[in-house]
Amino acid sequence: MKRCAALLLPLVLASCATLRSPEATRIQEADAARVASCEFLSDLHFISGYGGLTSVWAAREAHEAILQQAAQKGATHIVWNPSARLFFPSTSGKAYRCGK
Repeated sequence: MKRCAALLLPLVLASCATLRSPEATRIQEADAARVASCEFLSDLHFISGYGGLTSVWAAREAHEAILQQAAQKGATHIVWNPSARLFFPSTSGKAYRCGK
């Protein structure tokens, strides 16, 4: 029974994965110096509802969710803030539009 559960857990988690849109794949990671002359769009935040044994997956989910938020705002670049890796992983960053 435990072996069956261990085999099914990755499949269940994968089925809940956030898919990256084409717009989100174009967003470039940057540092503050790179976006100094760009238009600031928004602060972005996401706290995963998963944690504990699934915290690695949850951190990836948070990262993908932030990229989706940035894409919806028309961002071309994102500057990541340091992530909190507590029981429920969270991610935040700043979205920018550069070169337009």
